[in-house]
Parts: sequence; structure tokens; C-alpha cells
Amino acid sequence: MFPTGDSGYLFWTGTIKTDDGYQILYAEVKRDANGKLVLDDRSTELTSAISLDGIIAATLTTQNGQLVINLAWRNQHKHVCLTQVQPWKKVMSSWSQTQLDQKANAGPALATIGGRPIMVYFDDNKHLNIVLAPKNTINFDLHNKVIFKDISSNYAPSIVVQSVGIGYVFWVGASDAKLNYHQIGMDARGEVVMNTQVEGSGVIKDAIAVAAPSARMVARQTDGQHAALLQVVWTQSGSRYIKIAEFEPHYTALT
Repeated sequence: MFPTGDSGYLFWTGTIKTDDGYQILYAEVKRDANGKLVLDDRSTELTSAISLDGIIAATLTTQNGQLVINLAWRNQHKHVCLTQVQPWKKVMSSWSQTQLDQKANAGPALATIGGRPIMVYFDDNKHLNIVLAPKNTINFDLHNKVIFKDISSNYAPSIVVQSVGIGYVFWVGASDAKLNYHQIGMDARGEVVMNTQVEGSGVIKDAIAVAAPSARMVARQTDGQHAALLQVVWTQSGSRYIKIAEFEPHYTALT
């Protein structure tokens, strides 16, 4: 996560098991005089933050007018956990950690859509869950989550926001390991809806994944024209090579 254009923070987990999981750590990343990203060799443990599978979701947002990083992960008991941190402060405030009454089959994904935090995960039945929180909070309302029982996966999903109220969810199919995507958004009532029509969903050609995908928006320039593209990265079955696909998002109205 980058709070400025020149510095940020990397979150990861240790390699040695602790309390049936892996300790979450972070360190500062800065650009040197040549513009190269350099990771600080001094890492810090996030107190009592243990991840079962090493998957950590992070978003940069504001809380009470202050810049914070939202974090979500699956703890050693398979419960989704949340916290907020400000690692750039020399003396960090004591942030509380919340364990949700929700187990997950894999780590969650976080983003902000329509000004509200959104979390996407597969529950312990491997069904896709999407849940929103009020603006500038991580108080996710599990009572109003949306469950898609026809979408399942053995891995964590990825979510990328295309514009203010439109985004895409990527996941690896539980039965065929194909890399799928659906467009999501918020309707006039502020509820999450999913576009499963041809123009808003699809399968990445020849992509058979063996791990969770990662997605983001990237800027490209072709023939003097600027374009915003969806970029998705995955580990290909068989070769185990890292594969990348880029394509134009569909601007489809969601009602």
C-alpha cells in the first residue's frame, strides 16, 4: 500500500508456523534516487495477527479524516479478521482487531466501491460472499451480505474497481480451475448487484489456475491513445509459470 507516490508498505507473512498460522509482518518501501523501489530490511510484526494461508487483503482509505490501511485475513481458526493500521506513524496507535463471526474457505479480498469498503470471500461452503461496510469504516454488515451459491472456488478471489461504482471479481472455478470474472456494482438502492450477462462476465482464454488470482487496473498508451485496462495475473497449471492477461473493461449499466 502506497500512502504517497514515493513510499509505501509491504505486508506479508513469515515462513515459520506460529500458533497454527503465519505471523503477519510489514516493512516500508521507498524509491531511491534512481526511482527503484527498495524494501527496508527492518520488518515489524503486526501484533497478534496470524494468517492461516498467508493471504492478506489491504486497502488505503480514511478514518475520521486520517489516512489508514484496512487489512483483512483468515486466522488460524478460519475466521475472517479485520484491523486498521498507520505504520508510517513513529508511535503507532493501538488498533483493535476484529474477528468476524464468519469462516472462510480462503483469504478475503478488499476494495472500495462507491465510497464504501467492500469485501469478497468464499465461505466455508465455498460459496461467493460479497459484503459492504459504511463509508470510512470496516464495520461489515454480515446480516446483509450477498451470497452467490452458483459461484464456488478453492482459492481466494480478487476484486478490482474500475470506476466509482463498478468493479470486477475474479476467481478460479472449483470444478474446472478456469479463471472467471463477473462485473459487479451498486444499484440505486446502494445494494451490490452482479452482471452475469455476456458483456459483463467471461472466462480468461486458456487460463487454468492453481492458486488465487490477482487483478488491478493499469494505464496503457497505444497510438497516442490512453486506455485503462483490467490486468489479471495467475499461476498456470502444468507449467507453473506466472501468466498475465489484459483486456478492456465493459462499461455496462447495472440496474
